[in-house]
Amino acid sequence: MKFDENDYERLRYIYENRIQVLSEWLWQGKPAKEDITRWLSNYNSIDAEREELNSLYQLSFFMSFELREIREMLKSLYRDHFIRPLIQKIKKSGVTGLESIQNELDINKQNTRFLGIGNASESSCLMLYFFRQENQLIKDYFINVSEIFIFDKDGKIIDLVSKEIMHYVFIDDLAGSGTQAKDFFEDNAINEINKINPDAKVYYFTLFSTEDSNCTLKDYDQEIILKSIFELDNTYKVFGDESRYYSKYNTEKQFAENACKRHAGRYSRRYLCGYRDSQLLLRFFYNTPDNTLPSFWSETQDWQSLFTRYDKFYE
Repeated sequence: MKFDENDYERLRYIYENRIQVLSEWLWQGKPAKEDITRWLSNYNSIDAEREELNSLYQLSFFMSFELREIREMLKSLYRDHFIRPLIQKIKKSGVTGLESIQNELDINKQNTRFLGIGNASESSCLMLYFFRQENQLIKDYFINVSEIFIFDKDGKIIDLVSKEIMHYVFIDDLAGSGTQAKDFFEDNAINEINKINPDAKVYYFTLFSTEDSNCTLKDYDQEIILKSIFELDNTYKVFGDESRYYSKYNTEKQFAENACKRHAGRYSRRYLCGYRDSQLLLRFFYNTPDNTLPSFWSETQDWQSLFTRYDKFYE
C-alpha cells in the first residue's frame, strides 16, 4: 500500500469494502460502521486522513476469531498434535491390530493430564473448558498445577503425585512473547517433572504462537514439546523488515510506524507497538491480546478503542 492524496477516496473505498466483507462473513457483524467511524475520529493531526487510511488498511488484514473458530481449532489441536502422534508412536512400538492400538491409546489417555496457564480466571482456563467439550474428555483428565507435585512441610518438591502420568499438556490461546508461559513454568517448577520422571513429557499447546515465543520457551526447557495451530512468523509483525503488510522499501510503512509510536503517549505508554514489540493484528471474541497494536484496543480519555481489551489487575 502506498498513499496518494489524489487517490485517497478510491483507496478508502477499497479498504472499507474489504472490512465490510470480513465483518459480514467472519466477524459476526463486528465492528459496526459507526464503531469504525468513532475509532477513526481519534486522528486529528494535520496528517489525519493519511493516518486514518493506514488504520483502515491494517484493519482490512485483521485476524478476528469468534467462538466457532476457537472450538474448531481446539479440536484440531487435540486430534492433530496429540492423538495422531500418539497413534504413530504406538504403531512404531510394534503394536498391531485396531483393538490393540485402541487399548494402548486408551491407556495413554488415562495417563494424560491437561492444565491451564495462570489461575482459574485467565483465558487459558476458558480454553480448557471448550477443549474438554469439543474433544469429549472426562473431567478427571483436567487438574490444577498444584496437583502435580508432592511437597514437604517446607514447601520443597519431593515427588510427583502420580508417576503413572506420562503426558502433562498445558493449553493456551496465544504465546506472543513466551514470557508469561516461561514465568509460569519457572514459578511452578515444571521442569522438575522430567527430573523426577524422565519418561514423562511436558507439552505446551497453543492456538497461536510466534517465533519469539518459541525461542523463549526453548531457551527455558529444550524438552518441552511446543505445538500450535498457527505459528506466526516474523512476517506478521506489521512494521517488521519481513512484514507481509508493508514491503521493506515502502515509505508508507515508516510513516505508519512513526504515527503508531507518536500517538502512543495518548493511548499506551507501556507498549508502543504491542507487548514486547509484537506488532500483531489479532483478537479473540473474548478479549484482545496486548500483543496487538495498541491503537486498536487502548481505551483512555484521549483515545477510543475499536476492540475491547480486558486488562489483568494484579493489585
